[in-house]
Amino acid sequence: MFTQTVPAFRLERRVAATIVENVCRLGDRQASAVMTARPDVEWVDLSATKAGIHDALKDGRDWVLVCDGDIDHVLGSAHASDLLVRELEGHAIELRATVREAIFIPATVIDRRQTR
Repeated sequence: MFTQTVPAFRLERRVAATIVENVCRLGDRQASAVMTARPDVEWVDLSATKAGIHDALKDGRDWVLVCDGDIDHVLGSAHASDLLVRELEGHAIELRATVREAIFIPATVIDRRQTR
């Protein structure tokens, strides 16, 4: 039942069970339990220098939030491996080239779900 074969991809039963278990566990949590308080959010400006990007990732972070000017203008996030690949290939580290668009969920959607 959990095994699905797709071209070049096979989802094993134990992997599928783990995914379903994690999704269910996440569904039982309040949104605030998995969110970071705004003052504690660490982010990097789109125009950050190479040193600034390195500083944002130096504590072992995999992802860095990318904003345009301030935290009110979130563009998305960049993954450390994407930035590293660009650097290893001899390209400039450009956040704009690696940023993955943010997905925003309106607070009204979260509020409706929590009142059920």
